[in-house]
Amino acid sequence: MGKPPGISAREHASIRWWRDITAARTVQYAPERADGTGIEVDMRDQPVDLQTFLDRLASAAPTPGGGAASAYVAALGAASVAKVAAVSVGKPKFAVHDADLRSHLDHLGSLRDRFLALAADDESAFATFMQAYRLPKTTDAERAARATALQEGMRQAAAAPLRIMAAAREVLDAAEAIAITGNPNALGDCGAGAAMAVAAMRVSLLNVTANIAGLVDGAEVAGYRAQLHDLMDGVADRERVLIETIRRRLAGEVA
Repeated sequence: MGKPPGISAREHASIRWWRDITAARTVQYAPERADGTGIEVDMRDQPVDLQTFLDRLASAAPTPGGGAASAYVAALGAASVAKVAAVSVGKPKFAVHDADLRSHLDHLGSLRDRFLALAADDESAFATFMQAYRLPKTTDAERAARATALQEGMRQAAAAPLRIMAAAREVLDAAEAIAITGNPNALGDCGAGAAMAVAAMRVSLLNVTANIAGLVDGAEVAGYRAQLHDLMDGVADRERVLIETIRRRLAGEVA
């Protein structure tokens, strides 16, 4: 099918690109409407336990996907790092760092809540894009409106994983600090949390990269890529140093 009138070649290409990458995630929707068409399920409308989430993630349902999964991984990372602070506060041995540890504990709790909200936001963003995808495209005006809505849908789809990346970097920041001031007997949890936070960042990097690929504004895409670069800058080295330091301490190689 050729390019419809009323939209640019680049806009047409971006719509086709998004159609292709989302096709596998739009095979089925639940619950079913009476007329046989499906609707997405917003996780914010119902409690979802881990088994339910895993079953949906492994299914052909359009959501959840990697974005929501990365948010939950980041939340687990924040909780793991928080555990080290939790077993340190109030202990005479760590009294000199007590105020900082309590501050980290509060902040990590806030981050956990933020990640849960971002998991829902990621699913909502996909639903927004699919609503735009289903808009009518019979007339030139309809096609132009649909192309505009699709661009906004892509922006929203990029926003959630970008925020996940930024918040996960804060988990890494906390892990680096707590690894020095917290209970050394719980350092394994600190390393585990940092590794999960960085994993969530890497997944989000892929998600943002995919979601901005259909944007037609080159300057806008460049702006997103600059943010990705800034967020990932130094992260791999920081994770490597932190994990190796924790490993050596756990192995008794250093005090």
